[in-house]
Amino acid sequence: MKNPKSLYVSSASRLKGKRQVRNIFILLLVIVVILALLLVLYVLGTKREIDEAFPTGIASRSDNSHTIPETDPTAVGSEPFGTSDSSNATSDSASQTSDSSVEPIDSGSDNTDSTRNTNLPEPPPEETDIFFKYSGMLQTVTHKDRDIALAKLKQTVREYIQGASDARIGFYYVNLKNNEEFGWNDLSPFVVGGAINLPINLALYEEARTGILSFKEVMTYKEEDQTEGPGVIANRNYGAQYFIRSLSGLSLTSSDNIATAMLIRRLGGIERVCDRFGEISMIVDYDSVSNYTDYSKKQQSGKRRTSTQDMARYAEELYYLYLMYPDHYQPMINDLAANALISPIADVFPEGSSFFRKSGVNGIYKSTTELSLIFCEEPIILCINVECLSADRTAQIMDDLARLTADYITFCYT
Repeated sequence: MKNPKSLYVSSASRLKGKRQVRNIFILLLVIVVILALLLVLYVLGTKREIDEAFPTGIASRSDNSHTIPETDPTAVGSEPFGTSDSSNATSDSASQTSDSSVEPIDSGSDNTDSTRNTNLPEPPPEETDIFFKYSGMLQTVTHKDRDIALAKLKQTVREYIQGASDARIGFYYVNLKNNEEFGWNDLSPFVVGGAINLPINLALYEEARTGILSFKEVMTYKEEDQTEGPGVIANRNYGAQYFIRSLSGLSLTSSDNIATAMLIRRLGGIERVCDRFGEISMIVDYDSVSNYTDYSKKQQSGKRRTSTQDMARYAEELYYLYLMYPDHYQPMINDLAANALISPIADVFPEGSSFFRKSGVNGIYKSTTELSLIFCEEPIILCINVECLSADRTAQIMDDLARLTADYITFCYT
């Protein structure tokens, strides 16, 4: 008969072996589960990084607040057209007729091949880069004398504006070299006409810089874009196509209202554009109703107004963005430089001064805006809004206020 103690030891050994095998199995299972969990977390993290790096592929593209452009899906760069892009732009435009993502062209007549060809987008003209020119001059007066002169300028501007009983005037001055700034009636609402296209294009360039859209995208002129006012697109049939870079140029150089309307559509509507305005300056909310008394002492109420200081802030924002991203914002600077050829205040500043400007005129409200980034002895921003019945009187007011500013700057360097 076997020893009971031996049987007990043998049974205990087998039980211990089974427990060890079970524990090893459980340990392996736990390790597998942990590895699987780490793999899932890694995949989710990678997907989030991809979504952040390529925002055009995520939900923002399916958001109803966005308008999907009629664009070549292969044109995904955010850089503007350069001198080397002409051939690419031509091939991009040629591909639009066969791309299934492009909306059919409705030109108001039979869709013949000749009609389609006339609606294809033309490549934007080659860029002629215009750069900021700093004078490098040294101030010759003492800081005390300059402070006294600045105080006199403020007083003179205030008295001039208060004494202009036939006009309502807004004025704002910013010195980009020493941070001087002041204004008068600069918080009041004004209709600024095509000058508002400057901050609209700031929003456009920001979305291009971050990859949300591309200057090489093509948009189709639709009936919903039709609006009154100046511009060459009004002479085209619905279905005409334009590169976004071309629309931006038309918006800035000739205040083309339809080009601007198409850009606003691409940006998701005026409400979304106004959100961008608010990130820079919104003393007067462009999308809210403003109430004020105009130049004729008549009460006015309505949307689409902004302030003189708001406009100066938009120009200031462009200046600093250009310093940070010169290659990206160079086309916008080029467009504003093209407007300098007809600046009504250029002759009051020293010879050799350079101007980057956007103006606006609204005949209904007798309102004129002059917004200029000026490089004279010092880089400055000058924004003048004038409501006045007479266009000649408006021009005289702008000339006088600009001359007061120019004389002050020149005094500091004589």
